[in-house]
Amino acid sequence: MADKVNGIAKGAQDKVQGATSGILGTIEGWGNWIAAKGKSLLDSVFPPEKRASFLAKLQAFMLKNPKLSVSSLDAGYCLSCCVAGLKLTSTARPSWA
Repeated sequence: MADKVNGIAKGAQDKVQGATSGILGTIEGWGNWIAAKGKSLLDSVFPPEKRASFLAKLQAFMLKNPKLSVSSLDAGYCLSCCVAGLKLTSTARPSWA
């Protein structure tokens, strides 16, 4: 009797897990589609070469004028990390910040 109950519970658990995996897979697919469309839109408006040039100029400005760029430091540093594919943590800051 206990084996039968365990078998039924296992079957129900497998169905729920399958449904959950399907739903999460669909949501992940939508998220990937939205991210790809956003990246293509960003690339069409602000091409990667211009982004790299802008970030290089922004970083040069921040290095030359640290006191003037402190308010924009977090945004510029975070943006440059995101473009470079790095993850920014709370301790990952330049020493002069």
